[in-house]
Amino acid sequence: EGTDYVPLLSTNNGTEAMASAFGAVLQEHDGRYWAERLFHDLHEADGLEVPPVEGALVGEALEHTRLLRQHTELPIMSLDLQSPLTVATQLLGVSELFMAMYDDPRRVHALLEVITEFFIRVVETQQASAGEFWAPVFWPGIWSPPEVGLELADDYMLALSPELFDEFSLPYLSRLAEHFGGLFLH
Repeated sequence: EGTDYVPLLSTNNGTEAMASAFGAVLQEHDGRYWAERLFHDLHEADGLEVPPVEGALVGEALEHTRLLRQHTELPIMSLDLQSPLTVATQLLGVSELFMAMYDDPRRVHALLEVITEFFIRVVETQQASAGEFWAPVFWPGIWSPPEVGLELADDYMLALSPELFDEFSLPYLSRLAEHFGGLFLH
């Protein structure tokens, strides 16, 4: 009573879910998972295709969304979505990706395109599964209507120069914002 608290249900996934769908091996530490690099060289990502949305931890989160929808009418939170750039760092490594921005920008953009397309497919699938109960947030755990767009975490944005951010993160964030009718970052 006396608050505007609205309970939200989580799909119980972590920041590594998107990388796991591409095939990154996960290591468990104290009940949390970390994605090991999938590629040791950016050339290994040549020809990378958008994976099915039903794979790995993403698939588990989507199944959890469907089950929650069948058994409740509470808002269901979005997956804990990082930005396309953050997922790329999980697949290649932070230093390796940042160096590739200078050494092989074309390949970095190709990788980010595939990741961004995967984001669109995953979010559309979760929205459809949750229906009117989809809440486009993960953190902080506050309710937001779907009309506000999509929440992402762009954890490496502060590590990039404005020029690198504008070239390698902003176009993909903008594409997601346009597709989902808005974007907010934490």
